[in-house]
Amino acid sequence: MSTEITSEFVWHNIPPRPRDSHKGSFGTVLAVAGSAYYRGAALAAEGALRTGAGIVTLASVEPVLAAAVARLPECCLCPCVAGAEGGISPKSIPQLQRQKATVLLLGPGLGGTAQSAARAAETRVLVQRLLPGFAGSAVLDADGLNAAAQLLAEGKTLPHPAGELIVTPHPGEMARLTGLSVAQINADRENTACQYAEKWNAVVVLKGCRTVVAAPDSRVCTNPSGNPGLARGGSGDVLAGMTAALLACGLPAYEAAACAVYLHGAAADRAAAALGEYGMLPHDILSQLGRIFAENHRKKEKGCLSACRRDTPFNITSHRQNFGPLFLGYRDAKLHVLLAAAVLAHAGAAHLTARLCRLTGCHIGGNAQAASGQCRR
Repeated sequence: MSTEITSEFVWHNIPPRPRDSHKGSFGTVLAVAGSAYYRGAALAAEGALRTGAGIVTLASVEPVLAAAVARLPECCLCPCVAGAEGGISPKSIPQLQRQKATVLLLGPGLGGTAQSAARAAETRVLVQRLLPGFAGSAVLDADGLNAAAQLLAEGKTLPHPAGELIVTPHPGEMARLTGLSVAQINADRENTACQYAEKWNAVVVLKGCRTVVAAPDSRVCTNPSGNPGLARGGSGDVLAGMTAALLACGLPAYEAAACAVYLHGAAADRAAAALGEYGMLPHDILSQLGRIFAENHRKKEKGCLSACRRDTPFNITSHRQNFGPLFLGYRDAKLHVLLAAAVLAHAGAAHLTARLCRLTGCHIGGNAQAASGQCRR
């Protein structure tokens, strides 16, 4: 029996970023994606950046990189040799293997049989050679899954990196991977995901209404967020990038997949509320995602402020001499504002004192600088 992903689960598993962190603290994602036919690989790269990855490198052919850098200058680039139908040639594999990355995202927009047999064959080579030789964890998505399905049909095993593997099929891709029909898969989504998670030793994200996330150890959960506005090309690219980012930030594969799925759906729900399910586009998810992270950060700040007020013992009479400038210069300020500022300064939270000054508009910061050294009001 599956459990439902909750916001509490998500924020429990995504910790605040330490004050002394740097870009190396949050891993490096190498996204091997895109082709002349599919130039939206920037969606996957931005999904990874917006979800906290320290460095994101997009490896693709020149037309894709040109489109990506215009939208996303924060993304690093790895130009690849063009192969069949303008996709990434296997000649680029040595260059890709030299890239320093902790997580590999492989598959979005690489192209396959829809373009030509030659394109499908080159994509299979990329999957066969890049996944097994990768030292970290990986996310396999889209055309990468279709290439893996062909390998499985030939009796070969699913390629696996040294670390954990997450696969993100929709029901059609899952049908190609398993040999089952879409109807069979949708009739028993949870059991199907669990069965193949164990068989492939991978976390399976079976997308669709109430996406299922299953781990090889039989853990399984379903996602309550999301809406039909996600039913358009590019939405899965955003999710793949988000999932890779949380892996890079240090979350285990099951938790990374479940958190990414929930946040992806929650951001899509906000996009639908603003633009409608018909009008929203995959890139609209990204702006809403940033707002979700910001709101959670503010909630945690308020929680810290409340805890400071509640838990810090303070005798205002005995400490009056320490806060002379506050009391002597601002007799007209409201008492609760003065008390709060004094408590915060006593607790050593000078930066919160300054914020309180700004929020209340009491302008106590002028003389309080002597006490806090922070308020600029």
